[in-house]
Amino acid sequence: MPATENSRYELYYWPATGRGEAIRLLLQYGKANWSERHPTNWPEEKPNTPFGCLPVLIEHREDGSEFQLAESHSIERYLARKFDLIGSNEREAALIDSFAEGWANLMNDMVQSHFGKTDEAKEAGKEQFKKSSSEIIQYHEKQLKKNGNGYYFGNKLSLVDILAYNTLQSLKGVGSKVFDEVSSFKKLIENVESDSVIGSYAQERLSAYKPV
Repeated sequence: MPATENSRYELYYWPATGRGEAIRLLLQYGKANWSERHPTNWPEEKPNTPFGCLPVLIEHREDGSEFQLAESHSIERYLARKFDLIGSNEREAALIDSFAEGWANLMNDMVQSHFGKTDEAKEAGKEQFKKSSSEIIQYHEKQLKKNGNGYYFGNKLSLVDILAYNTLQSLKGVGSKVFDEVSSFKKLIENVESDSVIGSYAQERLSAYKPV
């Protein structure tokens, strides 16, 4: 992992895990100088964000300039590139990105199934979640078994390992046990929580996944 440059990072998001937790894990992995702040009056603050939504990553650079980036997946990929979490070559980078999309879709389905605005929307989310989780088990476990060590690629964490871990813990937080008995995902969780850089932080954050 390359040494982090002298930028200071600020995660602007709610205190909850949600779409900010993977970003926290990535910043921690990168040994970044980072902090976070939370909205205090969102209706007034919203127009000052790039797209009127959170999270926003604010990078304060050494030369005094400031870079703001919105949309969680864009932030995740930006940090993954900075912190050498996109594999060992272009093909691995593309595959990591494709597997990451599966976890992003599953997270969206989970949110819809629990927090949809109508009962019909929740039911549709539940059906889609069943389909998506089945596909994750079928196709992602195949890749994890092929690699053979609990990482998607190589012998160290990549972006998709961190995203998978975050989603798996989010699902446990809402009471889902769909992946509990899948050995490949158990090993992935072990890898993250024993990682020399983010393992202790990941374990400290486990309580944050539980509903208040």
